[in-house]
Amino acid sequence: GGREGSLIDEAGEVRLIDGVGGKDQGGGGERRLIDRGEESSLIDGGGEERFIDGGGEERLHDGGEEGRLIDGGEEERLIDGGGEGRLIDGGREERLHDGGEEGRLIDGGGEGRFINRGGEERLIDGDGEGRLINGGREGRLIDGGQEERLIDGGGEGRPIDGGGRPRLINFPGGMIMSDF
Repeated sequence: GGREGSLIDEAGEVRLIDGVGGKDQGGGGERRLIDRGEESSLIDGGGEERFIDGGGEERLHDGGEEGRLIDGGEEERLIDGGGEGRLIDGGREERLHDGGEEGRLIDGGGEGRFINRGGEERLIDGDGEGRLINGGREGRLIDGGQEERLIDGGGEGRPIDGGGRPRLINFPGGMIMSDF
């Protein structure tokens, strides 16, 4: 019931709600939920939340500073109105709706969609072809298909590839292409 609470379980349903005093509802600093069952839910308005599940359907609703959802199921949804929202999924369909400052979508499935109205936009797709749509200050493209991975946000970019052909796209410092 302290500041940090963690729960690891492989049963059918797992729920973790941690706050000061160990009550059912609390506003602690950090929460983590790790579950491989069928359904898991974590609802929190604290500072940081993490939800990891490999079941059929997961949902994360967060109005705090940061919300993360990591899942390999069929359908995931991340709804965040705070400063940062992240959605990482290798399933069939992913959607990310974010009205904050930063939004990220990482998808290795058939279709990836990214909608952001803030200052920074990112689209990350690993299905054979990677696309980057950026209307703000910084753009990043990470692709895990035939073109492996590219992570860059500053003046210098480094491609990391173990597959076919890496590409490097750097918006803050211009454009750099690498074929090694």
